[in-house]
Amino acid sequence: MADPYADMASQDVVLQNRIGDALEARCKEQAQVEIREAYLRDLKLPDHAFAIELGSGTGQVTHELLTLAKANRALGIEPSPVLVERAKKTSLPSLGSRFKQVTQKRQIWMKSR
Repeated sequence: MADPYADMASQDVVLQNRIGDALEARCKEQAQVEIREAYLRDLKLPDHAFAIELGSGTGQVTHELLTLAKANRALGIEPSPVLVERAKKTSLPSLGSRFKQVTQKRQIWMKSR
């Protein structure tokens, strides 16, 4: 069986949604919550930090970079268009989160602000 994560954008929508369901279920597991909370609360980010999460999935960690680690802005980068849309539906743009689909065939050029 081929690795679906190797090229998520080319996987069918049903599989991408199943992976999203699994990611969201895992994020809710108590052990995972405790690990993320301990790690992110201990991060000492500089003022006005801009956090980037590569492979952001449905956006849980990107969201927690804002709420727990106190980043000023956060960008989640994910190759799956389905997962990006799911992340956008639960994101908190007012807190500074954004999500972008990027595949191997596309490069990101970020402007400094």
